[in-house]
Amino acid sequence: MKGFFRIILIIACIISFMDCTHMKRKVQESLQSDELLDREGDFYTRAAGWDYYRLPLIDPFEASNTTGDLWLISNDLLSSIEGNSGPCGIKSINVDKPYIFVYCEAKDKKDEFGPVLRGQAVLKAWFVINVDTPVIDGFNNEEDYINYLSQRHISRPSLLDIDSVWQEFKETKKLPWVDPVQ
Repeated sequence: MKGFFRIILIIACIISFMDCTHMKRKVQESLQSDELLDREGDFYTRAAGWDYYRLPLIDPFEASNTTGDLWLISNDLLSSIEGNSGPCGIKSINVDKPYIFVYCEAKDKKDEFGPVLRGQAVLKAWFVINVDTPVIDGFNNEEDYINYLSQRHISRPSLLDIDSVWQEFKETKKLPWVDPVQ
């Protein structure tokens, strides 16, 4: 009877070891995938990190999402610009170098994660970020946004739903504003 239990114990140990080895290999494979490993040179192909989704805009600018429904642009360069926070509550976006165009919307007046213009929370905002400067200009109505673009001879881009762009990027690693050669 002792021999029988020893054999069962040995078989259980072997199965457990094989399962652990299989799991270790799976974890290593997932760490090497583009979605999890932050490697140099993958700025325009990496769709996620350990605890966030990301959408590359113009290197080093990216939109990120840690909650599933709140997209924002954060960057050390943007945080030093007075008056406008980095765009938060992003609903739609587009890029035409050197500009990033963003439309943001708060859920309601009490939404603490909505757009901020000149230190004031607003329900809706349009942003134009010039990454060459970097300057961020924000507007609380579409008419002012359109006038700004017109005065600077910037073509008005069609703004794309950020969730749809990210979903397409996640599946294909392609962005509407990045040349496939890049």
